[in-house]
Amino acid sequence: MSNDDTPCFEFIDEYIRKLDGLEHENWLLNCVQNKSVIVNKKSYIFNVWIEDIAQGKLLVVEVRRKSLISETSFSKGILFDGRRYKKLTQEEIWDIGIS
Repeated sequence: MSNDDTPCFEFIDEYIRKLDGLEHENWLLNCVQNKSVIVNKKSYIFNVWIEDIAQGKLLVVEVRRKSLISETSFSKGILFDGRRYKKLTQEEIWDIGIS
């Protein structure tokens, strides 16, 4: 992780902290689609959505930045397997096939 990534992951971690203790049935109330946000003086698109996957329900929190030649995306998530919640890193989300 580079120093440029840190503010994006901190933004995501803060949003996930706000969801701690929230039942998965209420996740839908916290979904966001294509909201413009400023992170470390840069403009990003903020998305929060739910994926139904084999392991359960996955809430994905993402910030994305597009330029003319590239796109950069940062994400983390929370997995609810029917019994417990587990926070997932960006790499774990990629391993599932999301983002």
